[in-house]
Amino acid sequence: MHARRTHAYEEAVRRGAEHVLRSFEEAVRQSKAVLCRQLSVANWLVSSDNVLFGTFWLEIEAGIRSPEQNSFDQARGAVDATFFPHYHREIRFAALSIDEQGPLPYGPCSIVLRDSNVAHRSTVFEENSLVFARQFKIIVGNPPPLGYRAVWNDRHKLAVAKLHERIDRATDRGDFAGILLKQAAGTDEVEFVEVHIYGSLNRSAIECVRIPQKEVRSPEAKVIVKSMGRKLAEVGATLVVY
Repeated sequence: MHARRTHAYEEAVRRGAEHVLRSFEEAVRQSKAVLCRQLSVANWLVSSDNVLFGTFWLEIEAGIRSPEQNSFDQARGAVDATFFPHYHREIRFAALSIDEQGPLPYGPCSIVLRDSNVAHRSTVFEENSLVFARQFKIIVGNPPPLGYRAVWNDRHKLAVAKLHERIDRATDRGDFAGILLKQAAGTDEVEFVEVHIYGSLNRSAIECVRIPQKEVRSPEAKVIVKSMGRKLAEVGATLVVY
């Protein structure tokens, strides 16, 4: 990863974009781990300290979830076991975000996690690990190639290594969030740096929940959001309707 970052700056110097790339790196240094859920799920997750954020595998084992008939769920077993051998059941997934908005195809509610809760047990990866495995044609059981994963405190370096070609001398700071996390219509199209968090999470890990105004139009939704605000306040977290 460090060699890729060095190459990124060499290319940026050649394009006259080094100062912009350094500004982008500083912005990513402050990025957050964000995951997205539907309003009903987000409401349940903030309801009590005893509610834990599940993983795909733990929910399957508990009998509260069934795999969907799609290519992602069919490939999960092989890919997760390859990327996280013997501990894939304990990995929670999020995305890096500069503007506290997560990958919206996974749900309209962005749940921003506290650095203090996840930094010591998180790594960041180039992109969605399933998408990456397909792109690089990784053979089951072989480790992913080196240079595409970093510890939390080096997340800005990985982002530079990955995204430097999207930054030139004319790139505005306002574009940084969309470069780091590119929204799209489907979960297989949205692009982001993936965060891998080991171990359980509950509402005490939440710093903020962001909900679009359009999700809070019905009387039922307004009641839910008001309740969520109270529950989040109990753990020092905030709720933002934008």
